[in-house]
Amino acid sequence: MSDMEKKVVAVLPLEDYKLVVWFAAGVSKVYDARRLVSQSETFAPLSRPSVFKRVRPMPEGAGITWGNGMNVLVNDLYAHGKTIDLVESEKHRLLDDLAQTRRESDFSQMRLGEAAGIRQPVISRIEGGDIAPQINTLFKLLTPMGKTLAIVDLDEVE
Repeated sequence: MSDMEKKVVAVLPLEDYKLVVWFAAGVSKVYDARRLVSQSETFAPLSRPSVFKRVRPMPEGAGITWGNGMNVLVNDLYAHGKTIDLVESEKHRLLDDLAQTRRESDFSQMRLGEAAGIRQPVISRIEGGDIAPQINTLFKLLTPMGKTLAIVDLDEVE
């Protein structure tokens, strides 16, 4: 991967001193910052959650910073981060939640299909992750169960 593609474009602090770092070209990685806090006096202030959450990309995407010399350069982030496909994992979480909500609402796939105007085999394929539903289809499935979609912070997702 070229240096231009390793440019940091966004960072999100998570629990347990972990960060999700987005690089140019759509790559995202989880970086465990615990070693910084435990191995370096410079990073000791990060032990306070209010400080840790103030992380931001450095100018020109050269890495991440909390200010006051607490910087991690892009090559370290890239080399020590674990690649994660957040889009795929969130898609699976959403489809699992859809199936669980259907069961908790006492809907069979057949009954939900009748209420939503969607055939049961299609609902089965959606819940199984075999097909990706369009947003209108999700709303058709959710509204008979009294549910809707919401935009929430990733760190609020269980």
